[in-house]
Amino acid sequence: MQSTLLKTAEPSRELMSPVKSVVSFVPYINFLKKQLSVSNGMKAKFYRFIIRKFEQHPILLQPIDDLVMLGEYNDLLHLVDATIFPLVYEEENNLFALTPPMTFEMFYFSKGMYHTIVDKKTGFIKELHKSFSKENFKNRKENFLYNFILEYYYDIHYEFEHTMIYPLWDEQTRLMKYYNVKIDRRFIKLHLNGSLPVIDHQTLIELQGGVVDVNQLHKQIPLDLFSLEGFAILNVVDITAQQSIEQIKNTVLGINELNENEVFDYIKGSLKTLLQENDLEVGLLPFLKINNRFIIDDEISDRSILLKLGCDCGSDNNAYTQIAEEYEKDPVPVLLTTITEEVVRQKPEMKMLYQSGIKSYLVLPLYNNGKLLGVVELGSRRGGVINTPFISRLEPAKHLLSQVLQHTMDVFENKIERTIKEKFTSLQPSVEWKFNEVAWAYIQKSAGDAKADVDNVVFREVFPIYGAIDIRNSSIERNAAIQKDHLRQLEILQLTLKELRQHIEISLLDEMIFKSIKWHAAITEVLTAEDELKINDFFEKDVNPLLKHFKTNHSSVGNILLTYFEQSEIFKGVIHHNRDEYQESVDLVNNRLIKYMEKERRSLQKSYPNYFEKYKTDGIEYNIYIGQSIAPDNPFDLLYLKNLRLWQLSSMAAITRMTHELLPQMKIKLQTTQLILIHSNPIDISFRRDERRFDVEGSYNIRYEIMKKRIDKVHIQPTGERLTQPGKIALVYSNQKEVEEYIKFIEYLQDQQTLKDDIEYLELEEVQGLYGLRALRVGVQLD
Repeated sequence: MQSTLLKTAEPSRELMSPVKSVVSFVPYINFLKKQLSVSNGMKAKFYRFIIRKFEQHPILLQPIDDLVMLGEYNDLLHLVDATIFPLVYEEENNLFALTPPMTFEMFYFSKGMYHTIVDKKTGFIKELHKSFSKENFKNRKENFLYNFILEYYYDIHYEFEHTMIYPLWDEQTRLMKYYNVKIDRRFIKLHLNGSLPVIDHQTLIELQGGVVDVNQLHKQIPLDLFSLEGFAILNVVDITAQQSIEQIKNTVLGINELNENEVFDYIKGSLKTLLQENDLEVGLLPFLKINNRFIIDDEISDRSILLKLGCDCGSDNNAYTQIAEEYEKDPVPVLLTTITEEVVRQKPEMKMLYQSGIKSYLVLPLYNNGKLLGVVELGSRRGGVINTPFISRLEPAKHLLSQVLQHTMDVFENKIERTIKEKFTSLQPSVEWKFNEVAWAYIQKSAGDAKADVDNVVFREVFPIYGAIDIRNSSIERNAAIQKDHLRQLEILQLTLKELRQHIEISLLDEMIFKSIKWHAAITEVLTAEDELKINDFFEKDVNPLLKHFKTNHSSVGNILLTYFEQSEIFKGVIHHNRDEYQESVDLVNNRLIKYMEKERRSLQKSYPNYFEKYKTDGIEYNIYIGQSIAPDNPFDLLYLKNLRLWQLSSMAAITRMTHELLPQMKIKLQTTQLILIHSNPIDISFRRDERRFDVEGSYNIRYEIMKKRIDKVHIQPTGERLTQPGKIALVYSNQKEVEEYIKFIEYLQDQQTLKDDIEYLELEEVQGLYGLRALRVGVQLD
């Protein structure tokens, strides 16, 4: 330990104490005197010895302005050290110091602190990196002071982390390092110079609720009324690895706001900081495929060490494809600590690395839900740099890097899909002819006029058919599944923690048990979106690190933890059992509906050409348009429309039975509701190039679109019951004439034992500008 005074080269207002502050050992001596009442034996003798030593030097029991003079009392500072810092602390590796209250100086410090924080050239404390805000530092200190004042004088306690992240530039590695500085204030005495201000009632309520507004406190409790006496203890821990992971996480969270190259640059910088190797070359390579074949995207290949070298050396795509296919069969980590000619003879694919000067190389596979996405590469031009510890140090970053690769693959797939839509819009045969005509007209016009625009694709006087099959209470069921998963995991966690408590004496387990019981009680009745986020945070940041620590460092409790981890998603420690069952049930319904509708779509084209589009939601919505303008060469008759309407009603009955019969296969029992909108008048539709879909034209026709969007959750008057119900078909209409045809169809299907004899005639509530809506509802024979 050393007792030289360490200062900053250029003290600034932000780094100095915002109140009068002096070093004093009186609070420390008073603390020792209190300890005498609860200590005995050698410890008490030692405390008395220290007290006598200080009393022999009265100057040390006075406020000390000249910190340089403390160098004369190094032996006494060693005694202070012996009572404050644990015997197991190593001076070289542990970073701790004694400082004046709230001032960026040190008068006693460990060797590790000195080597870390002192600029050897100047002898001053290293300057904070430019990324560190001195203003934030000042605000943090003021918050620290107000926390102290409110606790000491007003008995108001609120959560406040007595820590600060301190970024330093490491000249040796030419990389950032991050330190967590914990401030211990137990030997600081707070003095009031004058009368204690009264806090107004509103501010008091906010403070008691944990809401702290420093600017408001400035007005009511001026800091110049207070002074500090004593010294603070700094305990500094290197958190570079955690901070690097946090930076990668922030990059992933903001990935949609950045371009791909920016994302890669941020990731590369964070990995260098994580591994503390500035000369490291980093590669991130997603395995992109077209029609199940590996392909190379030039922009993405520049972000791969091996591919970039291959492109520079003129290697063809076949070489990459062969390597990728072989690696996909056996995706294991590849570590070449030192690449030599012998290594190249055994692994010819590494020849490019060796020839380009890469002497050390690592490849790690990255997955998402068990699917291989690609690899992360590390390379160095110095042999032996990349070694086995790199693999374990990269472990916390792997799931985040997987998300980056998944994003890259999504962007690539969207680009392919967008290109197809822009250049080769997928068209149904029934309307393709119209697009051909419009395209030909455009080609003819643009030959003489470069500014010519494309004509609209319009179909006039077509009859619309709309239907919706919806999974009933899908949001409620989804939330219930999430709630059950969290409750189950909390129950398993409680049992696990209680068993651990019998083997490991650590109070933190009791606190964790308390939190898990509290969370279980909080979400038993209802789980809010905010609760879900907080519980996920609880498992990710509190539970999983603790249990993984015990699993690694306490082999005796391995079997206890086995049950917990066996029921949790690997690495994340999250139970998804009920959510998986819910999603499987939804997928079962949707897949069966899609298969049925696709089969029916093809069949309907045989009677008369029509345009049929469907949308997958929690269920299926579909629009069908039929009329002379869609098939001008085929004479249209209203009998085709009647046939389509009869099909719609009978198909809804078939779907109702089909989804009902699926119930025994569902782990979560999901029922469907069936809705038909009757619209007897023809409408005009046009193709919207911006959205690549057909939409209605004309103000009257827009009412039809509005009705489609607003009737799915409509209620019956006067009961308030939802119109759509499982096991039934609901038909919404505006006037009696529209529904007469459907009533005949219902009677026919009742005679066929398809529908029940329970038809209901219903009045509907007003729905956002839609008045006079009515409905029929009829049950489906499910037996």
